[in-house]
Amino acid sequence: MGVSLKLSLLLGLCFVLALAFGPNIWIQMFSDSSKIKEELASLTPFLSISILLDSVQGVLSGLNNSSFSF
Repeated sequence: MGVSLKLSLLLGLCFVLALAFGPNIWIQMFSDSSKIKEELASLTPFLSISILLDSVQGVLSGLNNSSFSF
């Protein structure tokens, strides 16, 4: 579980970094509108958090109480 969690978190971080450092590349693929560029720039932090939480949630949802031993 630890390896899967680390790999999914690493993949999520790579995607978030690509989104954070290359926003013009992402925007140009879909639109040339300046209004859309502004809106995407304002939503990028929320999108980044959502991507990271979603990457971790996929691994953690496979756990159940019986997988923990004390």
